[in-house]
Amino acid sequence: MRNLIIRILFILIVAVFSSGCTHLHSELIPSHYKNTPNARLENPQPNIQIIVTRGPLYFTHSAIRVQNNDKIYFWDPSGSYGMDEHAEYFKEYGLPSSFFKKEDLITHGVPNLNTYWSFAKYTSDTGMEIFEWTLTNEQATHLHNVFYAGANDSDNPYNFDSHDAFLLCSSALSRFINRFVSEIVPLGETYFFPDSLAHKLYMLKPDRIILFEKGSVTQVFVP
Repeated sequence: MRNLIIRILFILIVAVFSSGCTHLHSELIPSHYKNTPNARLENPQPNIQIIVTRGPLYFTHSAIRVQNNDKIYFWDPSGSYGMDEHAEYFKEYGLPSSFFKKEDLITHGVPNLNTYWSFAKYTSDTGMEIFEWTLTNEQATHLHNVFYAGANDSDNPYNFDSHDAFLLCSSALSRFINRFVSEIVPLGETYFFPDSLAHKLYMLKPDRIILFEKGSVTQVFVP
């Protein structure tokens, strides 16, 4: 275990010093995508959103948000949204009375994109990228079933556990996509770094790309 931790720390140190300052991947947006000013951030259709955040020196986290009509699940592998370690933030900004998180899955009081961006900035992030694909009702329902079983039943038919180890958010998310969403998001590999994951997602023709950057106007790109 000690050797594993040392290897992980070494990889992170190399990533930090080799990357310098991070930036949004605006140059990776396909040329046929157009910015749509004043676009609605929240999509009422069933969809999956893969969220990647970055800080001043390195990309920090990744998460999944799945919506099926009025039901939304937010899978935050090894994430800290709503946790006691940020009690001062939530004391000021509050959580919905319905908020409920089990393992790494938020099933009630799921943050919208603006709310999650506010929290990301509080944790010193400076940018956030969202890759969105439209789902059928059947696809969204299936993903909800997988998430729910993974948070509530260790012996479930999907062999999926919503809780994941610290520092492994993108690896866990990649494995989930490859197992359960590959026909929609053909990732094909497991990505340890959120930065590498984001690079790949730009290539997979999402239905929308949403960019948040500290000090800038939110941008929504569509084909």
